[in-house]
Amino acid sequence: MLKHDADGFYDLLAINDSEDLVIQIGNGDGTFSSPSVIPLDFTPVSIALGDVDGDGLKDLLVIDDSGDLSLSLNEGLGSFGDETVIDVGLVLGESIVDVVVGHLDDDGLLDVFVAINGLLNARVALFENDGNGGFLSRVDLDFGLLASALSVDVDDVNGDGAGDIMVKGLLGSVYSMLSDGLGGLSLPSLSIAGLPTGNIYFADFNNDGVPDMVALDEVLGLVTLRLGLGDGSYGSGTSVSVGLLPSDLVMVDINGDGSQDVISVNIGDSSLNVLLGDGLGGLVNAVGGILDDLLGVIGGLGVNLPVAVVSADFNGDCRWDLAIWSDLNNEYIITLNQSGPDSSDLIFCSVFEDQSVN
Repeated sequence: MLKHDADGFYDLLAINDSEDLVIQIGNGDGTFSSPSVIPLDFTPVSIALGDVDGDGLKDLLVIDDSGDLSLSLNEGLGSFGDETVIDVGLVLGESIVDVVVGHLDDDGLLDVFVAINGLLNARVALFENDGNGGFLSRVDLDFGLLASALSVDVDDVNGDGAGDIMVKGLLGSVYSMLSDGLGGLSLPSLSIAGLPTGNIYFADFNNDGVPDMVALDEVLGLVTLRLGLGDGSYGSGTSVSVGLLPSDLVMVDINGDGSQDVISVNIGDSSLNVLLGDGLGGLVNAVGGILDDLLGVIGGLGVNLPVAVVSADFNGDCRWDLAIWSDLNNEYIITLNQSGPDSSDLIFCSVFEDQSVN
C-alpha cells in the first residue's frame, strides 16, 4: 500500500508473514529505503489507507483478529500516531472481513465502510466523516441477501457523482446500495451473479464515464472484465488468461495511451501479466518486446513469490511505476515504467494517486 509523507514522496507499507508492519520510505527518484519493521501488538485482518483528517497525508485503518477497528493518524514523518479504536458494534457470531475508505456523498470527506459477517447474513458498518478527523455515529446497513461477504467496495457505479456501496459475496454475487448523493441509500439489490470467488475492482475501460467491473479468478487464472451499464448493473464481458494463481492486480494506464490497463501478479509461477486496454472494453495480454519496452527487466521477480502490486509515479516522470510485494523477501520490488513521453518535454506533470485496491 502507498502513503504520502510531508516530503510529498510516496512510501510503501505492507504486512509481512510475521504480521508486522513494514515501511519503505521513498526518496522521490524511484528508490526506497531498506524495509523498516514495526512490530504490532495485534494480528491485522485488513488494512486501508486514506486521508481521514484532511491534512494531505494518508492515515491508517486496521482491523485486528479480535474485531477492533483502529485509526492511526499519519504524523508526516514516516510514522503514525497512537491508535483510536472505533466501535463497530460486533455481536456474538459476527466477524469483520474488510475495510475500505471512500466518498459516499460530495462533501469531499472520506468515509469508512466495514464489511461484517454474521451467522446468516452480512452488514456494512458505515462511519461518516465529521470533518474533524473523527466520525459520526455508526450506521448499520443490512445486506441480508448475503450468506457471507468477501469484500466491500465504494465507487460511483451509476455515474451520478455519488459513491455507491458494493458487497461481494463468497458465492460470486455482487450486491449494491446506490447512493443519492445526500446520504440516502437504496435497498440492497443484485448487480451481477456468477463471478469467480476472487476480488472485484472498478475502473472505466470503455471511456463512457461509467465504472466497469474487473473480477479476478484466483483459481483458474483469469481476469474478467464486465462493462457497466450505468444503472449499477453489468453487461457482457471478456476474460483473459494470466499466470498461475493470480493474487492481486492494479488498474492504471501503464502505456500512456489514455485507456485503462490491468497488471496482475501471480504467486503460483512468480510472474506478472500486463493486459493492455483498447479503450473499447477489450484487454490484450502484452508479451515479448511490447512488455520489455514498458517495464524493462523486472529484477528477481521469478523467484520472489509476488503476492500484491501497487502503482504510482515513484520518480516524478509522469509514468505509472509498479511496486510488487515479495512474500519471500518481505519487501517491495520496484519496477520503473520505461514508456510514455520524456519528462523534459512535459510542461506540467500531474500528481498520480494510489491505484491499488488491496
